[in-house]
Amino acid sequence: MMNPHVTYNSTPAASDHSPLCLFDRVLVRNRSDQPWMPRIFAGLYTETSVNGREVCEVCHFQATDGNYYLQCLPYEGREDWVFTCRNTQQDNTNWMPQRGDKYYAVCWSGRYEAHPLCYVWENYESDLGKLSMGNCFRYESEAQKAADELNDFIKQLFTKP
Repeated sequence: MMNPHVTYNSTPAASDHSPLCLFDRVLVRNRSDQPWMPRIFAGLYTETSVNGREVCEVCHFQATDGNYYLQCLPYEGREDWVFTCRNTQQDNTNWMPQRGDKYYAVCWSGRYEAHPLCYVWENYESDLGKLSMGNCFRYESEAQKAADELNDFIKQLFTKP
């Protein structure tokens, strides 16, 4: 049940923030110790609460069963995960962070140089934005490689022939 003391903002299911589309087959759960349940994706909702001057945004994935879930993954490629408690860290090919997971993203320093920074996944809009742009890496070495490639590209742009 949703908290009546917070504001929920509907985001279209096929938005830039979600790699999922309306009526996609998904696996859902609320905690890592729960089994993955097959469902149909219905939308992504943002819960915004204000605690003093701090604004906290948490995303909830809605399924067509009317329930909201904190963890949601595409079903395709994970058919054998149904009714298991398998953890996403065991899957290196289609990794998607879950609440509390560390991940790395490429950021800019004041010297206009890209470098990796470590974040903790909380299903915030900023987390989903990084994921949708392909700027979400499981390992620092992956983020460093992407930063190096970006830095090389920028240097080539500003190097005179």
